[in-house]
Parts: sequence; structure tokens; C-alpha cells
Amino acid sequence: MSEFGLLIKDLRKKRKMTLENVATRIGTHKGYISGIENGKVNPPSVKFIRRIARVLKSNEKQLTKIAYIDKIPALIKKDVARILQSEASTPSFMHKVPLLNSYVSGLPKECDNQGNIKPLINATAVVPKGKYPISYLMIMADDSMKNNDPIRNLHKGTLVSLSKSEKPQQGDVVFAIYTKNGKKNACVRVLRNAQGSKIVLHPLNSKYAAETVDRDDVDVLYRVIGKRHYFCSAEKKGEMTRCCS
Repeated sequence: MSEFGLLIKDLRKKRKMTLENVATRIGTHKGYISGIENGKVNPPSVKFIRRIARVLKSNEKQLTKIAYIDKIPALIKKDVARILQSEASTPSFMHKVPLLNSYVSGLPKECDNQGNIKPLINATAVVPKGKYPISYLMIMADDSMKNNDPIRNLHKGTLVSLSKSEKPQQGDVVFAIYTKNGKKNACVRVLRNAQGSKIVLHPLNSKYAAETVDRDDVDVLYRVIGKRHYFCSAEKKGEMTRCCS
């Protein structure tokens, strides 16, 4: 039995689909799907794997990787599998966090009822674990926080770390999602009047205006706990970005 065939069989059964169900939706016959599952036929083409992934709601890249490992000669198969596994693993001193946006997408403006931000792209990042847990990474979309302070100079394209667990205090740099005049907005600013019924979101670039917002209209207020200096873009779905502090 092939690893690919076993995985396809497991995915099909988890979704309570018959061989005929899968074959019909893909556009083939059930004998071929059965042959794949039992390892009696070679793993299919990338195009066919894409259709299988769509029907079984699985990760196309992962299915393709496993299918082509099955095609590797037995003599070197274990070595290749070990290399792929080591590349996919995350060291204990690192952890994965969502990357919320790209350089051109703007800032995210939606969140769920628990205050979890909905990313604009499908990408993750690997960052070092530190004293303050990083919840998200986000790319600055404008120059509203551009200034001469080497620590707080957050120009467009700067990658910043956001923490949900760190409650923002007066004077902290924050990422806010809020509603004003019936419209959703998002920005990175310095928090003023932190304890009042109206908060002030103050830019560090004088070319941008401050925003005064009713606290009840604020959906998200995350503390910006740092910025990262090296960043490799990962626009493609499912790819991982590695960042260094």
C-alpha cells in the first residue's frame, strides 16, 4: 500500500464518501480510485491530484508532495522523507503566527466576536518565542507612524508584531479596528486617553490626522510589541514566511 493511497482512503472515509461518489465528482471511474487507494496504480498527475484535493477538501501541496514521494525509488525514499519532515518542523524556541496582510493589501478590518483578526492573506510566519507572546505579524500599509525615533519609526512596509495578551496602556503603540461614521477603519497609532470613554489614536507623522473614537466602537485594540527587520514575502497560499528579529 502506498502512503498516498492510504491518505486518500482515509480522507474519503472521514468525509463518508464512497468510491463512486469520489470518482463521479472527479470525472473518472471507481476502479481507478480504488487502484490508487490500494497502491495498484501509480500516483496520478498533478492536475488529477488538484481535482482530488478539491473533492476531498484537502491540501493540494501536501497531497502532491506525498504522491511524488511514493514515486521515488525505495533506496532513497526514506532520506527524502526525512529531509522534508525536518524542513516542515518548527524548533521548540520558535512558533508559528498568522501574517495578516501583504504590502499591497492594506490593513485587515474584520474580526470575530472573540477579537481574533481575520487575515487578508493565507500565510504564516515563524518567529522566536519571547517574554511577550506574539499573536500576529502585520505589514504597515502607510507612513502614518514614520518618524525619527529609531524604535518607533514604523514606515510603510515595516513588519510589526501584535500581542493580544498585552493590554495596551497610555502611550503604547497599538493596532486598532473600529467603526466611525458607519465605516470600518483600521490603523496603527499611539494610544492617548486610554482610560476615557473616547480614546485618541495619535499618529507620529504630522501629515496624518489623529482619530478620536468612542471606546464602544472599538472592535480590536492590540499592542504593537516590536518590529522585525528581515522579511521574505509569502503571498502564495499555504507557504511559510521565516522572519528574524
